Amino acid sequence: MTLTMTQPAQADEPVTAAAARFVAGLDASSMPSQVLEKARNCIFYGLGIGLLCLGQETARVAQQSVLDIDGTATARGATSLVGGLRVSVSSAVFANAVLLHSRCQEDTSGTAHLGVVVLSVALALQEAGLLRDEDFLPGIVAGYEVAGALEAAFGRDTMKSSVRASPLYGTVAAAAAAARMLRLPPERIDAALANAAGMTGGTLQSIPEGSDEWRYQVGCAARAGLVAAMLARAGSVSARRAIEGNQGFVQAFARRAMQPGELKFGERWRLLDVTFKPYPVCAHNQTVALLGAQVHARYAPEQIQSLRLRISSYLVPGLLARGPYSRVADTLMSTAFCCACACVYGTVSMAGLSSFDDPRILAMIDRITVEPDESVAYPAALAHIVLADQSIAQLQERRSFADFSLNRDEVRAQLMRLSAEESVPGQCVELIESYAFAAGGKSSPEAVVQAYALARAGESAWKNRTLAA
Repeated sequence: MTLTMTQPAQADEPVTAAAARFVAGLDASSMPSQVLEKARNCIFYGLGIGLLCLGQETARVAQQSVLDIDGTATARGATSLVGGLRVSVSSAVFANAVLLHSRCQEDTSGTAHLGVVVLSVALALQEAGLLRDEDFLPGIVAGYEVAGALEAAFGRDTMKSSVRASPLYGTVAAAAAAARMLRLPPERIDAALANAAGMTGGTLQSIPEGSDEWRYQVGCAARAGLVAAMLARAGSVSARRAIEGNQGFVQAFARRAMQPGELKFGERWRLLDVTFKPYPVCAHNQTVALLGAQVHARYAPEQIQSLRLRISSYLVPGLLARGPYSRVADTLMSTAFCCACACVYGTVSMAGLSSFDDPRILAMIDRITVEPDESVAYPAALAHIVLADQSIAQLQERRSFADFSLNRDEVRAQLMRLSAEESVPGQCVELIESYAFAAGGKSSPEAVVQAYALARAGESAWKNRTLAA
């Protein structure tokens, strides 16, 4: 689907200027209904997944870090959802982005998780009274669209440079969202995007090591993107060719020159390509887990002598790891672990990902080989299984990205299933849905604050029952 730009493209126009004109022209009254519906689904899904993240240690650490720096807010501020505390806007943006990302089940734009930064910025600005109702959805769309176009053009190149997509493109997403929500004029949106391009980044090293920097990176990106927009609002002088310049974004992170016409905004709705995860694992392991669930439905683990798993040659760090495992950050990235867990239990849950020494999973891993194959198109996965009686079975999950784009009913069903799994009251999901689909776009952040308060109360009650038992 196409979008007519507010002005015709100009010869040799800087990328940030073109993106700014696109962002400034976004309006809920003129955007296609399916784009607005997808934006609402992203809000529903992203904040709904966050309800399941309240017990994650990284979310608590993120909140404590901003409390140690800035304390609580007495005037303008927003809510840190993991604790329900009123903090500064920038602190809430950081803490909430980390919270929404801490289960690794957020939405995905190619290889980037843009929703966690866009939603944290949007919610904080809304709570602080810094945006109008009519600018909320256009701002959401702006973040996904601008950063999504960049990721689609350069994502594989930047991955090869050991730069992680979520913070790299997420900073730009946050800046685009904030700039549109603040109703900045095109020249100031241009400056905001240029600022973000000059402030962004984040390496991949924490992923193969199983450490937590990757979880906190999105918080840094969200806050940096907000600062980029606020600097522009205040009058910052910013680079004209921050993206395509000889020392700019593309050269620095993709390590090549941008080709003429390679990057355009508005010719394709990138938001419609955003996908949702059925399992709390890396996006590259979603079809692997689905394939393992297929295996579980057909064969008992003891029937399987060997399983040769073929996946795309488009790899990210950690996929080929085979243990030993000591953290969920290890297991959710390991293709062998995710497949083995699903083969044994029919699903991959947070409890399963925490079963580092489960003898059934480890025994299955010993029977699994993972082979990157250029003939397998990401995100498909194929299995060649030799059974104990020497018979052969062939199974496959030839999924496309469209298969992971859920509608409102499907999002609700998934969130209700996961909420039951994590002992989160279903009423919390209903409150998030009411926020995402508020009539006339007049959503109240109080619905989100209330949903998380109920979820925290449910988590505390569950912990108390567990301790008593």
